[in-house]
Amino acid sequence: MRRPGWLDNAGAHPRDSRLAMQPTKLRGARTNNLRSIDLDIEPGTFLAIVGPSGAGKSSLAFRTLYAEGQRRYVESFSAYARQFLERLSRPPVDELDPVPVGIAVDRQAPVRTSRSTVGTMTEIADYAKHLWAHAAELHCPGCGQLVHRDAPTRAAESVMSELPGEKLLVTYPIAVADQEHFIGVRAGLLKDGYRRVRVAGEVRDLDRVRPSDVTNGRSTHIDVVADRTMARPRDQARLVEALEDAMRRGSGRATVWSAEGAELGFSEGLHCPSCDRSFRRATPGLFSFNSPIGACETCRGFGRTIEIDLERVIPDYGLSPDDGGIRAWQGKATQWERRELKKHGKKARMPLDRPLREWTPAQIDWLIEGDERGYPKGWWGIRSWFKWMESRAYKMHVRVFLSRYRKYEPCKDCGGTRLKPEALAWHIDRLSVPDLYALPASDALSFLEKQSDRFTGDAGAALLWREAVGRLRALHDVGLGYLSLDRTSRTLSGGETQRVALTSALGATLNGAMFVLDEPTVGLHPRDVERLLGVVRALAKDENVAVVVEHDPEMILGADRVVELGPGAGENGGEIVFDGTPAALRKAETATGVALQLEGAGSRKRRASNGAIQVTGASGHNLRGVDATFPLGVMTCVTGVSGSGKSSLVLETLLPAVQRRLGLKSNGAPLDHEKVTGFDALKGVVGVDQAPLGRTSRGNAATYLKIWDVFRKRFADRPLAKQRGYKPGFFSFNVAGGRCEACRGDGAETVEMQFLADVVFSCPECQGRRFVGPVLDVRYRGLDIAEVLELTAHQAAERFADDALIAKALRPLLDVGLGYLRLGQPLNTLSGGEAQRLKLAEALLRAAPGSLLVFDEPTAGLHANDVAPLLEVLDGLVERGDTVVVVEHDMRVAAHADHVID
Repeated sequence: MRRPGWLDNAGAHPRDSRLAMQPTKLRGARTNNLRSIDLDIEPGTFLAIVGPSGAGKSSLAFRTLYAEGQRRYVESFSAYARQFLERLSRPPVDELDPVPVGIAVDRQAPVRTSRSTVGTMTEIADYAKHLWAHAAELHCPGCGQLVHRDAPTRAAESVMSELPGEKLLVTYPIAVADQEHFIGVRAGLLKDGYRRVRVAGEVRDLDRVRPSDVTNGRSTHIDVVADRTMARPRDQARLVEALEDAMRRGSGRATVWSAEGAELGFSEGLHCPSCDRSFRRATPGLFSFNSPIGACETCRGFGRTIEIDLERVIPDYGLSPDDGGIRAWQGKATQWERRELKKHGKKARMPLDRPLREWTPAQIDWLIEGDERGYPKGWWGIRSWFKWMESRAYKMHVRVFLSRYRKYEPCKDCGGTRLKPEALAWHIDRLSVPDLYALPASDALSFLEKQSDRFTGDAGAALLWREAVGRLRALHDVGLGYLSLDRTSRTLSGGETQRVALTSALGATLNGAMFVLDEPTVGLHPRDVERLLGVVRALAKDENVAVVVEHDPEMILGADRVVELGPGAGENGGEIVFDGTPAALRKAETATGVALQLEGAGSRKRRASNGAIQVTGASGHNLRGVDATFPLGVMTCVTGVSGSGKSSLVLETLLPAVQRRLGLKSNGAPLDHEKVTGFDALKGVVGVDQAPLGRTSRGNAATYLKIWDVFRKRFADRPLAKQRGYKPGFFSFNVAGGRCEACRGDGAETVEMQFLADVVFSCPECQGRRFVGPVLDVRYRGLDIAEVLELTAHQAAERFADDALIAKALRPLLDVGLGYLRLGQPLNTLSGGEAQRLKLAEALLRAAPGSLLVFDEPTAGLHANDVAPLLEVLDGLVERGDTVVVVEHDMRVAAHADHVID
């Protein structure tokens, strides 16, 4: 969730009710492909912005309405503060006034840090750590006994109830370091009038206690008798006085002994008398893994440590060490290691010429762990070698090498809880803070709701409790009740990340604000859309405005007002083709109106498979020993409610497991599973997730699909280019040579205005063409290199139809419906649907026939009219022999698939 936007030019306060009542007037919006749009938005409106992918929805919602509010918000700060903030340019509009407080919740900014969790993103962790510091009870980790502070009055009442009528001895401890120290302690006690001590279970006069009786050459303590009394009601005041005196002189600790041998320990601090262990007072920092006070010292609050991944070091046990079975020791750089292995292996009589699968467990242990002598006299083992390499990690090439053979493992000291053991000893109703974080949000909500009576008597604690419960309820309402609070944010899908951020927006309780949402239904099962609809409608209360870019029919029909952009995408879009109620939209002849009128997909003949990939015993995250079959040569759709384990099974188990078995690069180790079989016939593996394409203006469709490499070679092969000595790099806007050096190939110049927003304008040297000078003299098919960037994919395909390489590279763009896209359009200006289809096009280029292709919600960001071409592309992949696996919530895709796993 991004920072809130600001207001009007007068700089009125965001909570000014007069401002909140005024409609927002937009005139002449021309961002990207918008064609001078005019729009009035009344407060209290749930506005849905719809239309085909690339029609200008994000340009209107995020890059105009939100961007101007963000810019004014930043400029309302002091000049000193503005130098630390991102400088933003004014969107191209004639008028936008007034601009309400803006909060954008989009899917374009994935969380990178491992420290961020669902609990920290929603601020539930902040409230929980204060609740535990305020109300939790301490249980000694050693004996499990409840540890609490004992006031003298409370201690006396405890003695009266447990030892009624007995003779009592009240003592306090004094530490004694050695015999000489005891002599000084004894003198001080006698001076203060204390003559009796308890030593070895016997009460003795101080004058008769020898130093050797106490210390015996080691540090110890003696119990000084503060008073003798009886556990009778008439002596209770005397007992309280004795306990006060003992605690004052005994550093907060006192002990009561009975004549029958009973012992009761008391402490004004947190001290366990059974284990003789003291604890510090609970503070919020103790329950925070982002604080050095509470973070586990081993993993520093990350919950994981980096270990050597032996499966990567020795990927194939069918090879012997002599045949390259140890992947990390291949190449010239590790000749010494191989010689050492051969020398020590010969001495230890190791079968270095036999496959490792034929080695005994003891021999494998020798190879990995080394022998008892170790370096330098004996064999040091693979693990010790990697530890030595880690000591040289200050060198870049060593860090790169180690990254290939590392994996994350749960921290052995904290068990993945991220906190010090001391924090785990504090419980509320037998639950520690990590226990709460490990619960699904719905279960955590139930637990805290049951604790309401515990906090009613304290206004501060009650406020913390209400805020925590409110955010947990919001998580449940947006369909994320299955997420645990300790789930790392970077493992969430784009839709999940957005809805988690939405819960913080719900907790803000703003008035007169504008909430801008980017397809909040992405990743959400149709069953949960109705509940999310209620949440979005709640945002539009209190004179707020909820602006939602959406394709889901249920969300569109639940809006107060719908604005459709179109009629097409890119240059064919950017106009308002409908503005009215959802009921009127259903009768309209626009792209969205027609799509809402159509019925569900019809049936079709299912294709037969030619084998299957079998996943056995998948148990990562919330999977419970799942066995799943993915037929080869057909399209499989994996469906299910949000959080049911689809991504865990497909993206985090199947995909990386097959990649690693085939020796291909994977983003990480697969989740726990028993085995994966049936993949031997695959020619390759390609995965397409929802990660953003990038935010730099240098990247574009041509560079992303590597089409630009072909064009640069074509231009370098022209006779004029050869005559002048131009190499392919001369035609790159990322390398000095033919590019415009005034803007360094960006096509625009940025003038830093210090404390004001930077001013961006077209480069005066190249007029935004990125290239200037002699390089433009070289022409291919009548175009110079800058003119090629201005071509759409359709235009380029027609002009270069007889160039096999260019035609082949452009074909996927046309197949996925992106023929209108200009080759030079920056990636950071693409809509979510365009980005998804561009990644799909890149996968089509990369995948060899007969591959496994895994897609994570390919319909995310797509209009209903764009789904049919997508399905045709997937069918084409199957027809050429590929195996397609799709994780999807769109029921049209499930109805079209050959095999469904729910």
